[in-house]
Amino acid sequence: MSEVLARSRIPFVTLRPRHFLLPTAALVLVGLCAWKSMRTYDDASAADLVTLMPAPRFVERDDAFWPVKLSRYLTRHRIVVAFFDGETGADDSPLLQRLKAENAELERRGWVVIAIGDATPIENRQTVRSAGGYPFPVLADVDDEMQVDLDTIRAWGRWDEQRSRVRPGIVLVDRAGFVKSRNGRPVAEPDFDAALDEILERAS
Repeated sequence: MSEVLARSRIPFVTLRPRHFLLPTAALVLVGLCAWKSMRTYDDASAADLVTLMPAPRFVERDDAFWPVKLSRYLTRHRIVVAFFDGETGADDSPLLQRLKAENAELERRGWVVIAIGDATPIENRQTVRSAGGYPFPVLADVDDEMQVDLDTIRAWGRWDEQRSRVRPGIVLVDRAGFVKSRNGRPVAEPDFDAALDEILERAS
């Protein structure tokens, strides 16, 4: 009887380490794919995240060569910082023309406007005169030698590197001196007309 039982037993198979290699590798691969998928999602979410940051400070020259400091207005006003294409000119900017038309109402509601472009102070003087003047400073992004250097325009994320042109638009600075930002750069309003309409519709 014992001999029959001995013969009926299922032989014990010893699994060597190499037998675990393929299943283990498969599990590792699945884990890596899942991690990469989550990481890609997290990176995309972080890139789209809009937060607040202090407005980048600047000192730029107006069309009379006087220096204008952003810090002069911070904590005292809410600010519309408008970027225009100097190649087109301040006299042919729909954005600046809209701001000119609404400036009195914006001031009544506690806003000030500062315009910045990639033209020299002399070029701005000519185009500002051609436009009949503007009730707000029109600044040139220049260095101490009065040459365009784009430092401020780049710091505010309004320079198109591929086209080598300013991307017209507005960035809003709150009374505490903060702007909306993404990836460490200020974020412009997606539609300046809609943004101005919203400001003007709010109670002062």
